[in-house]
Amino acid sequence: LKTSVGTLSKEIKRLARDISMLSTNLRRLTSQYDKLNDLNNELLRKQNMRSAMDAEEIRGLLADLQKTKDHLLAKEDSLRALAKRLEAQRRSLEDLQTDLQQKDAELTAKNKRLIELEAKLKRQDSIVNALKQKVADALIGFKDAGLDVRIKNGKVYVSLQEKLLFQSGRWDVNPEGKKALKKLAKILEDNKDISIM
Repeated sequence: LKTSVGTLSKEIKRLARDISMLSTNLRRLTSQYDKLNDLNNELLRKQNMRSAMDAEEIRGLLADLQKTKDHLLAKEDSLRALAKRLEAQRRSLEDLQTDLQQKDAELTAKNKRLIELEAKLKRQDSIVNALKQKVADALIGFKDAGLDVRIKNGKVYVSLQEKLLFQSGRWDVNPEGKKALKKLAKILEDNKDISIM
């Protein structure tokens, strides 16, 4: 998206330069058009004043006048073509600006969502670390007796070895194992918002 935004920004600058150049050409051609129009009017005035002139001279003036008119028409056609091109580039510029605004809005929304997700992950991590610390603190006396507390993939794992829970060849839980399980149960009971598996 950043690359697209950069490309679109360059395209907008290029189109703005083209529009500026076309506007200058339009002003110049308009000025030429006005001058040619004045010249045409002047020639028509002179023609009326010199109606008694020789027919050959009048034909020459009429030929010049026709050339001027043809040139003027060509300039008008060129001016109209430039105006159409200018309008098309203006619309293209507006479309590019709209696209740029939409992409900017999308990028802003994605950044906001990313910030929210990062904050949520930090909260989850702090909750998991706090739970691990509570479990570890409560069961610290059983650490060397076969109890292990660790975090993996955002979850707290509590492992109790058989020797902590059972005596060899027995099926009933020994007193040390019961004590460890009761402490663990108390921590889980105090943290009702966690899932236990």
